[in-house]
Amino acid sequence: MAFALGVPMLLGYPKETWWIGLILVSSAILVSVITIRFYYLAQKENRLFNQQLGSLNAAVSPEEIDKAKVQILASWVYSTSEWNEFLKWQKKTSSSHTLTEALVLMVLTILGIHYFAKAEWTVAVVISFVFGFAYSLIKHLINRYSTQVEEDKMPEVIITNEAVIVNGRVNRFYGNNLWLGKVTVNDTGSFNVLEITYCWNITKGKTFNEITVPIPKGSLKEAIFLQEKLMNKKDKLLNH
Repeated sequence: MAFALGVPMLLGYPKETWWIGLILVSSAILVSVITIRFYYLAQKENRLFNQQLGSLNAAVSPEEIDKAKVQILASWVYSTSEWNEFLKWQKKTSSSHTLTEALVLMVLTILGIHYFAKAEWTVAVVISFVFGFAYSLIKHLINRYSTQVEEDKMPEVIITNEAVIVNGRVNRFYGNNLWLGKVTVNDTGSFNVLEITYCWNITKGKTFNEITVPIPKGSLKEAIFLQEKLMNKKDKLLNH
């Protein structure tokens, strides 16, 4: 949509609206590049982790397992109804967060374009709407990609000492400039979820993100044990 709106304005150079078209086209290209890069990195990460997991599935001695870089801590399989209930809860939760973030982005964009670029309020609102829509779309695609289930397969989550693998897709929380923040077990009302917070450095300090997966019925004790094991590992790393 941004590309379709921006191209006619850009081709109208040197009219006053050409720079608006440039912004719209640039934002469309940026969204496309981010989406393609995310997909490429996710595929690369999946191939690497599947190779490591394959080596663990082979017949090895307990001593070799202890020395392995990747260790499987939990493997959970869900019924379709369990997974759909989690997706419904996740969509409701993430939608409210994404809407808040998009609105903040739109307000900042409107003020910036109006006061710094000296654009009319209408123009600023249109451009900010495009940015807000692009941000929401990227978040939606990432969330959908990370939780979708392949055909003829049961929903499955594998948790290792470095990542959470959701239906074959790797979500790393440790290694490659990432480190574990905290692990919590939360009650949503109808089911429990395991939330792993991880951090990484940015130019202005550090930021964080969360990986949330449902805990299957009957696996609450296992999840609490997993929580304690991951937090103990974090404490050991901090003490070194």
